[in-house]
Amino acid sequence: MDLLLSIETIFAIIGTIIGLQQMYKKNTKKAIQLFSMIAIIPLSFFSGIRHFFYRDTIIKTSTPFFEIKCGGINLGIVISLIVAYLVSANTQSYASILLVYTIYLIVSAITTAKYISYRNTYIFIPMIIVLIYFIIIAYQFQDKK
Repeated sequence: MDLLLSIETIFAIIGTIIGLQQMYKKNTKKAIQLFSMIAIIPLSFFSGIRHFFYRDTIIKTSTPFFEIKCGGINLGIVISLIVAYLVSANTQSYASILLVYTIYLIVSAITTAKYISYRNTYIFIPMIIVLIYFIIIAYQFQDKK
């Protein structure tokens, strides 16, 4: 499980850096797409795998229902972003998908603080901040027709 978490983190960092580099180059659409493809898809995919197959290592419950739901949400985000890329969706569409993921992460952070430990919420905060930044930029950007 630690290996999956490390892989998620590496992709998230690399995708964020590449997205920010594209923002610096004033290439907003490409920044949002690359951030989504390199950071969020692997992060959400491996999180989904962890929730499906490593359930008892994340949170101890009497039923796998909660963990399977979390895995499904993560894989739903992955599929949504892949479809957005395949249909050449505009940046606002990407932002909407990222907004859903951000809300999921905020709720996950709150429930982690409440049911596990406040200390474990630190893993959510940086990605939530980065997501909010990219969402704001994406909603402000107007794609060329």
